[in-house]
Amino acid sequence: MKVLYLATHNAHKLLEIQSMLGDTCEVRSASSLGHYTAPDESASTLLGNATIKAQAALRPLPQALHCR
Repeated sequence: MKVLYLATHNAHKLLEIQSMLGDTCEVRSASSLGHYTAPDESASTLLGNATIKAQAALRPLPQALHCR
């Protein structure tokens, strides 16, 4: 089964997205990777903060795992 990692510690958000996706994939927090620490959300927009968190989650992973 495919796994979707989200850059959030919000358990309710994870459950909500899992319920929307059903059995198409498993939703997990990026913190389950063992290296993710939520960064400061210093951008002025939701998109900016989401980008900061996604980049923080990806940074320590091998380049081959990054989506394009």
